[in-house]
Amino acid sequence: MPQEKYFTIALKVAISIVILCRVLILLRAYQYLGLEEFNLTFCLNGLQVLAILIILVLYPIRFYKKTEKQLDDYLKLMLVVFYLLFSFSNLYHLPQETILSYLTIGTFCVWLIIGLFNSLRMKKDDEKSLFMALPTQLGSLSIAVFGIGIFIRIGYYPYGDWVLLAGTVLLILWIFEAEWRKE
Repeated sequence: MPQEKYFTIALKVAISIVILCRVLILLRAYQYLGLEEFNLTFCLNGLQVLAILIILVLYPIRFYKKTEKQLDDYLKLMLVVFYLLFSFSNLYHLPQETILSYLTIGTFCVWLIIGLFNSLRMKKDDEKSLFMALPTQLGSLSIAVFGIGIFIRIGYYPYGDWVLLAGTVLLILWIFEAEWRKE
């Protein structure tokens, strides 16, 4: 029997804000918008901190209200907390940035391995697994465009910023489309 998930829309909006702010800072959006670098970066960092705090408050409450907890739920909670603390320390260049990045990567790898193991162990008819479900066409397109945008941006090719921005917009649209499709 599926459990009710709390704060789903608020968490998805906060995650989308964090992703969008990171991409706008990465793309140096102030150049395209005609704003000063300090003002836009300061506002985007403030918006990111607000979204991080919202996630840091709402996700543990959502975890606490969940009745049936498994190992991958605990790992996901650790992953969310470590990643958000890493993001916060990265924004303000705190000295714990390296340790938190290793904890985040390690927790993600363990969570991914356990999730893949559980999905291989699980029967398809009994329960729907995150890793067994195939993404929709919009999901595949958004992941592909976002990934290509990252590689183009890393290689400093022309229009890499715009491809990455398009992939980010598609990714955010996919997050909301999946939420609306559930209802």
